Amino acid sequence: MKLHATLRRSDGTTADIAITAEPTARIGDIAAQIMLCDPARSDRYPDALDGLTLEVRSLLSQTPVEALDPTDTFEDVSLADGVELAVVALAQTPRAEVAYLQILSGPDAGCQITLGRGSSVIGRDASCDIVLSDRTASKRHARLHVGQDRIELIDLNSANGVLVHGEPSGRVAMTPQDVVTLGSTSIRAGFLPAVVIARPEYVQISFTRSPAVEPRYIGTEIEGADPPVPSEAQPFPWLALAMPLIAGGALFAVTRSPLSLIFVAISPIMMLGTWLTAWSTKRRKAAQDRTRFTAQLERLKNRLAREYDAEAQTRRREAPSLHDVYASVMSGGHSMWTRRPEHWSFRHLRLGVGDLLSRNTVTSPGSPDRVEPDDLAQIEQTIDAFSTIAGVPVVEDLGDAGALGLCGEQTATAAYLRGIIAQWTGLHGYTDTVIGAVLGPSWSAELAELNWIPHVSRSTAVFGGAPIGDSAATAGRVVACVEEIIDARTPHSQSEPLMLGALGERQAAGTTGGAVGEKSGNDDTAGPLPAVLLLITHDAPVDRPRLIQLCERAAGRGVYPIWVGPSRADLPAACRTYVELLPSGHAEVGQVRLGMLVEGVQVEGLGREDFARFARRLAMFSDAGELSTDASDVPRTISMLQLLGKDLAAEDTAVIDRWQQNGSLSLPSLPPSPDRQAPRLRAIVGQSAAGALHLDLRSQGPHALVGGTTGSGKSEFLQAWVLGMAAEYSPQRVTFLFVDYKGGAAFAECTRLPHCVGLVTDLSPHLVRRALVSLRAELHHRETLFTRKKAKDLIELEKRGDPETPPALVIVIDEFAALVNEVPEFVDGVVDVAQRGRSLGIHLIMATQRPAGVIKDNLRANTNLRIALRVADETDSDDVIGTKDAAHFDPDLPGRAAAKTGPGRLTVFQSAYAGGWSFGAEEAPEIALETFGFGAPARWEKPKRAQTDEDRDLGPTDQQRLVDTMVAAAQSVELPAPRRPWLDELADVYDLTRLRQRTDSQLLLGVQDIPQRQTQATVYFEPDAEGHIAVFGTGGSGKSSTLRTLAVAAGITPRGGPIDVYGLDFGSGGLRMLEPLPHVGAIIPADSGERVARLFRMLRAELDRRTEAYARVNAGTISEYRTLADAPDEARILLLIDGFAAFRTEFEGALGRAEVYAAFQQILADGRAAGIHVALTADRGQAVPSSLQAMIQKRVVLRMADADQYGMLGVPRDVLSTSSPAGRALVDGRETQIAVIAGTADVREQARAIAEFADTLRRRGRPDAPPVPPLPELFDISELPANADGRPVLGMSGIDLGPVGFDPTGLFIVAGAPQSGRTNALAVIAESLHRTAPETEVYLLCSARSPLAARDGWAGVATSGTAASALAGELSRRDSLDSVAVLIEGTPEFAASLAELSLADLVKRAKRGEGLVVADAETGEWNTGFGLMGDLRAARRGLILQPDSHDGDVVFKTPFPRLVKRDFPPGRGLLVMSGMSAPVQLPLVLTGSSPH
Repeated sequence: MKLHATLRRSDGTTADIAITAEPTARIGDIAAQIMLCDPARSDRYPDALDGLTLEVRSLLSQTPVEALDPTDTFEDVSLADGVELAVVALAQTPRAEVAYLQILSGPDAGCQITLGRGSSVIGRDASCDIVLSDRTASKRHARLHVGQDRIELIDLNSANGVLVHGEPSGRVAMTPQDVVTLGSTSIRAGFLPAVVIARPEYVQISFTRSPAVEPRYIGTEIEGADPPVPSEAQPFPWLALAMPLIAGGALFAVTRSPLSLIFVAISPIMMLGTWLTAWSTKRRKAAQDRTRFTAQLERLKNRLAREYDAEAQTRRREAPSLHDVYASVMSGGHSMWTRRPEHWSFRHLRLGVGDLLSRNTVTSPGSPDRVEPDDLAQIEQTIDAFSTIAGVPVVEDLGDAGALGLCGEQTATAAYLRGIIAQWTGLHGYTDTVIGAVLGPSWSAELAELNWIPHVSRSTAVFGGAPIGDSAATAGRVVACVEEIIDARTPHSQSEPLMLGALGERQAAGTTGGAVGEKSGNDDTAGPLPAVLLLITHDAPVDRPRLIQLCERAAGRGVYPIWVGPSRADLPAACRTYVELLPSGHAEVGQVRLGMLVEGVQVEGLGREDFARFARRLAMFSDAGELSTDASDVPRTISMLQLLGKDLAAEDTAVIDRWQQNGSLSLPSLPPSPDRQAPRLRAIVGQSAAGALHLDLRSQGPHALVGGTTGSGKSEFLQAWVLGMAAEYSPQRVTFLFVDYKGGAAFAECTRLPHCVGLVTDLSPHLVRRALVSLRAELHHRETLFTRKKAKDLIELEKRGDPETPPALVIVIDEFAALVNEVPEFVDGVVDVAQRGRSLGIHLIMATQRPAGVIKDNLRANTNLRIALRVADETDSDDVIGTKDAAHFDPDLPGRAAAKTGPGRLTVFQSAYAGGWSFGAEEAPEIALETFGFGAPARWEKPKRAQTDEDRDLGPTDQQRLVDTMVAAAQSVELPAPRRPWLDELADVYDLTRLRQRTDSQLLLGVQDIPQRQTQATVYFEPDAEGHIAVFGTGGSGKSSTLRTLAVAAGITPRGGPIDVYGLDFGSGGLRMLEPLPHVGAIIPADSGERVARLFRMLRAELDRRTEAYARVNAGTISEYRTLADAPDEARILLLIDGFAAFRTEFEGALGRAEVYAAFQQILADGRAAGIHVALTADRGQAVPSSLQAMIQKRVVLRMADADQYGMLGVPRDVLSTSSPAGRALVDGRETQIAVIAGTADVREQARAIAEFADTLRRRGRPDAPPVPPLPELFDISELPANADGRPVLGMSGIDLGPVGFDPTGLFIVAGAPQSGRTNALAVIAESLHRTAPETEVYLLCSARSPLAARDGWAGVATSGTAASALAGELSRRDSLDSVAVLIEGTPEFAASLAELSLADLVKRAKRGEGLVVADAETGEWNTGFGLMGDLRAARRGLILQPDSHDGDVVFKTPFPRLVKRDFPPGRGLLVMSGMSAPVQLPLVLTGSSPH
């Protein structure tokens, strides 16, 4: 609130000051502030500020001064502008008893208390002036103010409020007939019978502008006199007379008849008679016309005389005199401020009284040229006598004039100007017009009281600060402000000044009253509102060209300059109407646009004293219809604790007491809450001009929209609203769910409230859908509950006190617009909640920066409660609250807002702030003092004190303290946690061993989020129904972990049969840690192709067996087979394939490996019914062919590298992201977290836990699964049998790990790369021949350096070509070579020696089956087809070590499968016989002969 007053100091000096304070500021505080800040005082000491008050009196009356009660508030006393104040010490005299308070009901019913003037506090606390026993009343519930003429009850932000007819009210004017309820206590109050009730002279007068019928003389057209028209002279008809005589004479001469003579005699007689008759008639008519004219002329005189008097009287009332205006203002008459913008006389000024033409007209004679001049002169003389009306107002419309000029001697001109100002301000309200002034030094004293005029003092919205400038700086600022106004009101298409041309007589302001309803001159010059009246004196300290240009541009822009100068020469031409005051006391009024000069005008003026009285009297009035509230009525800032009370931030018992007062807390350990009114959701959110502002989601909602741009204080407002509701109601009555799309910072500490049931932040579109699904589930839950309870809504259940009554759920959504833009379907869900939420107790508070286009009609229909903080533009403001006000809030006032609580109900308020540290500070109201006069105001500052720079810890904020006490309150009464509408997001990790896993028909995967049921449940892979499972995900997403989870779960089947697990690790080795588990038969790495093949041969054989066995008992699954065949130990088989893409690359379509992939396909097709299941992983959907995906019923989709992959896999693409934790998946379309053993993402901890789990299983007697051992790289020949089906054993088969034999006759070649173990192979062959048939003679051909030469057991050794030739020749000469074997090491060397021919003979005989020739050479040396080497290779039988895929065609003309080098360590190769190849591992015979 703002007050302009005169301060009277103790030394008699005075100062005009402006006091700006909150409505709740106490009078004592204001007095102390004045004492402390008055720069003219020398005794401003803090210790002298106690016990002060204000003494007030009106300067317009002789009423005595009155000392105000220091405990009264600024709003209570409602001082008027223009009063005189003094700071005085409070007299310690008892207050006279003038009123009573009667308690009608409640625990204290029947009591009556007498009261003195001032304020009394009512409440339960012992410190209150009136103490109540009512438990539902707050400790300090209300304040009763007894004034001079009224009694008011003010709510002190109590829990249950002040109720009038059941409705809460912040401030109540009480009469003896009014009953007011405080808690459960009803009271009434009134003045004692002996007290005289009188309105004080110093209080503000709320003036209602009354309708007024403005008299106006329309004017009429009067019928004039019709003068006689003289008749023309009538000549005698001589010719007509002579012609019959001549004709008769001629007839008589011919006929001689006497009848002709008679005819001649009759004709002249008749002619003469006719002429005489006409002459007589004309004379009579002329006499009659003269008589009628005389009568009409007399009637015209009489009519003009009557209209003259009527017109004179009416026109004088059209423009009231200064005396009438002055009297109306001083008495507060109904004619004050009657001119409104829609009135014809708006902007009219009465310039004086003069002689003006009449508005009446007289019709002219029909033929003025034919009448007698004397008659016409009589008519004109009669009209002229009444054509000018003497002593009627000379009026001008400032819109027509553009600018008005006043000139003359200064004293007279100043008095006349003061009269003009009084006339303007007495007839035009300050809400329609404002006044500014640019004054020279000689004029400041003449208009010294101008600043008291409300059109000046309340023009802040237009001029900003000081509307009157009397120095170069202040006057320049006023002119700049007016120029800005003109610029803002000038259309872009009209940059040039508006040209005001000539006006017709009927367009003049003086005749406007007679032309109402017709188009007039002011139609073109009507300007915007408010109209700005700018006073300019000739000596104003501003450049004259600038001022003249301002006057030119002001036309048509709602700015009306009045230029004052000493002479007409000092007035600019823009003053198209001027008033020149003459020394004679009269004036001349020149109206340029009319081309008219009115002389002898009588003018009116006001002296300085009268003008001062007029200004101060007018200052006491306020427009009751004023929509805009003084900005100072709303505090610039207000702390939450100042509204709620500091005890709520200090004691949990205070919170409990507050909750109990409104019946929102019900526990067996607490006494029952007293009866209360209908349940509400009313909470304090801030302070308005009328006091604390409460918002109620139930009565004003059910939903709310909050708009505010960045920096407007939107987040702080949301916090205040939440804290306000939490302070009023326990978690049993209200809960909060916070949704913040951009991080969650908007709700700060509020998430720790016991009322909070969740914070949803950093939302992805998936999480938004999850929220909506959960909300719909909550709606369904409540609908089911209400149906079961047979209750129509939540309020009915609350009234019943049903213990199952759910709390109201308030969903607070920040950044709603961003949420809608990212997830459009969210709107539909919100609409569903909005439409169904009211009866179910679910409310929405939606906050956004830009509401335009976001809130659709179907949602807007349910958001009756609208709050707008500062918004970006007028469109946004209009969209939220229906006005443009919020776009113009001061950016320096965060938290300033407007609340629309219903049609036409708009309240500006300051949002409470809970982020400060007001708990330990004194609650000092903000009181600003400044000078009040011409120019910029000077602020009165407090005297500075010495300050320390010592830093101190401010401790917790108000918000933290409030939250802490509410948390402590909930804990102290052991309040159970409220039901949550949805659970938190899934955890990043779950411990598999802590979740339910019992049977082999359900293998645990993890925990799944099911918002439709508001739960999170374990999810399983059900092999009997789903068959196989595929896991898709990018690297690091948890694919291997998922397979490990299945493997571990397979070991926990106490209520089912066993599961044997086998794994193919084609990934990064993530399955290797499963090897210790007893139920894991094998984990085969990618480089063990032969082992993979053996596994699939085993599985295929098992599949064939089971298919036949299950068919015999008609079993469709392994579970059925166990029951039907009484085979509970039949093991389910689970095959894990980690890295299916690599597996497929290795085995699909590869020569010699196709049978592996075919077996895999058969298992997928037929395995489910036989209890053999596959779990595979892939990094993308395309890695698994669609034909195979059709056979895999279960999918686990982890995080993918490419978002498009989600769509290919048929799952939403916005659930998982790069930030998703490992193991976060989509299973059956729902978000799932895959569980892991040990409950940690640390792989080492998982490996340790798996090892411990393996030990546990073995201790419990879990048998080992049939293994798939690897083909050993090192073993002794003694580990092999002596023969295989009677044949020598070459090594161990890579197919079944059994012995591999060879035919000891014919040709046999050994090929291989260097260091591949060829020498050892020859030694193995030699050893095997001796083990099978010791009598076999084995001969060796080798180099002298060969380690074979040093071995024993050779029948002969040749180390050179000569020796070899000899040995071969000797053997060739034998008749039989049975039981003879020749081993040739380095065959190419001997093929190029003398021994070639002899050896060729041995080769031929070996071909025929005589003996055995074994030839060794590097693989590359077997590519020749000639000579000895060609003969040997032609046998197409032998052993190739460490082969390549193309070696089969080159060496043996036998195609090899696709081979991988890593599958063939030294000593391992392919045995080729009969066009077939098979892997074989040779034993180690020659120690050190090979790297292996």
